[in-house]
Amino acid sequence: MQTTIAITAGAMMLSLLILIAGQNDWFQLTELATETVADIDFEDFLLQGILGFLLFAGGLGIKLPHLKDQKWEITVLALGATLFSTFFIGFVLYGFCLLIGLQFDFIYCLLFGALISPTDPIAVLAIVKKLDAPQRVSTQVEGESLFNDGFGLVIFVTLFTIAFGTEAPTVGSVTMLFLQEAIGGIVYGFVLGLVFHYLISSTDDHSMELLLTIGIPTAGYAFAEFLHVSGPLSMVVSGIMIGNWTRYIGFSKQSEEHLDHFWELVDEFLNGVLFLLIGMSMLLFQFHQEDWIMMAVSVPLVLCARYLSVALATWALSAIAAITLGRCVF
Repeated sequence: MQTTIAITAGAMMLSLLILIAGQNDWFQLTELATETVADIDFEDFLLQGILGFLLFAGGLGIKLPHLKDQKWEITVLALGATLFSTFFIGFVLYGFCLLIGLQFDFIYCLLFGALISPTDPIAVLAIVKKLDAPQRVSTQVEGESLFNDGFGLVIFVTLFTIAFGTEAPTVGSVTMLFLQEAIGGIVYGFVLGLVFHYLISSTDDHSMELLLTIGIPTAGYAFAEFLHVSGPLSMVVSGIMIGNWTRYIGFSKQSEEHLDHFWELVDEFLNGVLFLLIGMSMLLFQFHQEDWIMMAVSVPLVLCARYLSVALATWALSAIAAITLGRCVF
């Protein structure tokens, strides 16, 4: 079993064991475990904490020549497929809520769509590597997963602002917010990568070079929040720059050899902690009848949205390629 899947499944079984033991008076850990998990602010831990590290580490592993070869496929999948999935899930879920008489606003259905549409690259990439998939497929999956994390968060923040903002949203304001987050994040990531490239290039100290890379997902990510641009997108862009440019002309030979091992260790550790906490969060759930109904509908709906978004994106790319080839022939 893939590591993160095993950690999540094990943590969920442990949560269930703690709850069952508490109800049957075998041993009392339910209250302590629940309070411990409840004290963790998942928003700060993930969005303001480890997300920058995970995306930067993923960006380091992307090979730019392969990315260039797949640039249109990755763009359509990361942006177009994520947008389609968000709105497909939002509309269908809202229609289902109306059908069963459940009061659930449309904007919250869209927020759920934006939250669930970006794919998790960790487990998928591990499975792709285990199956020894072709490089083209692996690059598409890896590139899409990293960029749609960033774009998905931009979409979520935009919808969140519409749902809970104090001012009435307009088409212009929503468009400007999206452009500020997305384009601003990409530009800021390029500038950040450039700055740290020159900082790393200015020293031959092995430890200092690796420590400087930590500065990108820490201080660099925090400053992105201050500038109100997408921190996740900036981490992916700067990671690609450091991994494809600085790696070969900025690092000393020793650092170049240890760069991937260092960030693989960071990535594995933080992912392990994250998926452990996801499994342990079962302690905080209080299920109602409506929750079971929504779960039963949402799982196949999300899978269906993912299938349709990828199928439509692939069809659109194939159609454009066929038209372009036809023009070239004639």
